[in-house]
Amino acid sequence: WLAAAFVVLFGGMLVTHHLYLFTTLDVSRRRVSPFTFAFVRKRGSFAQIPAVLADVGATLNRVAPGACTNSAIGVYFDDPAKVPEADMRWWLGFVVHADVEQEQLLELLDAAQREDIDTMVLPSFTALECVAPWRNAFAPVLAPRAAYAALGKHAHAELGDAAAALNSPAIELYDRHAHVDKMAQVRYLLPLDSLPELSEYELVLDDDDDDDDDDD
Repeated sequence: WLAAAFVVLFGGMLVTHHLYLFTTLDVSRRRVSPFTFAFVRKRGSFAQIPAVLADVGATLNRVAPGACTNSAIGVYFDDPAKVPEADMRWWLGFVVHADVEQEQLLELLDAAQREDIDTMVLPSFTALECVAPWRNAFAPVLAPRAAYAALGKHAHAELGDAAAALNSPAIELYDRHAHVDKMAQVRYLLPLDSLPELSEYELVLDDDDDDDDDDD
């Protein structure tokens, strides 16, 4: 029975590990270097993310092969606990190689614009960072809960009441393994600096209904 008890105990530990239960994720303050990213603006359920990411990645690989890294980026403006799912605003795309040649970068900017993909240079900023390993298929749901709980706790401990005044959107960087096409980790960033570049979050809808109202 001792062997059976060990198996049950080990199995329970394995499950809690993979489901991020009772997991303590470290939080650190870091200075994020400037970077350029190409992205699309979206609104609605996060369930769209896999399809949107695949579509943006395929488009960027087609119009500017080699210009972007395999690190995806998500920028999230709303708290799912406070904002209706249909109204949640977010950006999704890929980080551009820091050493991309100027000519290739210009080609990327031109091609992305034709494909309705935006590009932005984000300046250096200070952020609290929490890194969560990508353990399994449940990571997109469970890892953010653990990560944002850790970030919130650390922010209140470090900043006190000032933590409530932080108004920059959350940034998530999705890192893939260098030699294997699998997700490695997610870096959750809580910017401590004001980032006016991320205030222009308005979504331009592909809707021509209003164009017919001015035909008089």
